[in-house]
Amino acid sequence: MSIEESPPNKNLADGDAYSLKVGDPELNFEEHESTDPVVTIDQILSLASAAPKDEYDAYQYRDDGTLARMDADETVDLRKPGIESFIVVRTDRAYRLIVNGERYDWGSRYPSGRLIRAIANIAPDHVLYLERKREADLELSDGDKVDLEASGTEKIYSEQRTWKLTIRGEVFSFDTPCISAREALEAAGFNLTKGWDMILKTASGKRSVDIDDKINLGEPGIEKLRVKPRIINNGEKPIETRREFPILDADEIYLDRLGWKWETVVEGGKRWVLIHGYALPTGYNVSSVTMAIDVPGNYPASQIDMFYCFPRVTLASGMAVAQTEATQSIQGEPFQRWSRHRQGESEWDPASDRIETHLMVIEECLSREVEA
Repeated sequence: MSIEESPPNKNLADGDAYSLKVGDPELNFEEHESTDPVVTIDQILSLASAAPKDEYDAYQYRDDGTLARMDADETVDLRKPGIESFIVVRTDRAYRLIVNGERYDWGSRYPSGRLIRAIANIAPDHVLYLERKREADLELSDGDKVDLEASGTEKIYSEQRTWKLTIRGEVFSFDTPCISAREALEAAGFNLTKGWDMILKTASGKRSVDIDDKINLGEPGIEKLRVKPRIINNGEKPIETRREFPILDADEIYLDRLGWKWETVVEGGKRWVLIHGYALPTGYNVSSVTMAIDVPGNYPASQIDMFYCFPRVTLASGMAVAQTEATQSIQGEPFQRWSRHRQGESEWDPASDRIETHLMVIEECLSREVEA
């Protein structure tokens, strides 16, 4: 039972029992009653069956929500408004900790993160951090223990919890774990009157999202939102493109939805899907390429492997990218082969993998080289 569930004692008649709660350092509370409206620390310890009493301290929740140690001669009037709740702890000395600049004394050496929240009345939507020298401050979960004897006075601080999303390489913070893609674009300064295609990357994989789809930033892993301008057809006559072999209906729908100009051509016994104007992430020597995908004759039973770029791509610094030395001639142009292969858990699955999922692999491979 939480502290907040303890009802305040109101105008009780003489002889009626007054309610109070007594807990342990793990914040396990039991309800008790007292016919005495004014209780002492000795009575609190008796209710907790603490013996011998000189080895225990009692702490009371104050009006500001913090925990404070009761003095030996201190009394508590249960008739006053408030939450009559106490914690009893076995101790042989007083330890000191500082939370958000305020000093607190505590009777045990290893308070948990949850207990520290109770001691300093830290709001649930705040994160606790333990200050550390020569390394990053440590985020404290409710179950983490802090050794108050390890290095003298321990300094702890709290911050409003935020959830982060990386959009085009820039990290944005949000004060709620569930946002819409629209909210993400607004935070990143995108013009919402224009069309955008978005792919969300999480620890569980990648998926396309629409403008009003919800994004759960509480999912494990680093969240990244890939955003690319959607090519809008303003009514002009479509440009003629080659369709020398058919692809799956789902692939056609996907490529058309993204607004890319794409073709299928056959050359030298190979079937190629060519995507013109494929945008590269920042960090390369060119901003876009023609992307070529080698589609096997019995696709999707056989996997799509590697990918090919024209013109040749290097890092913006001029440094070559590893495993891209080979060249493949397609329609008279030298396409650069990126030797990238699926392995382990990412191996090709004919039941679910398509051109769409291979393009996600391509995007990941291209991003890795410039995000390292």
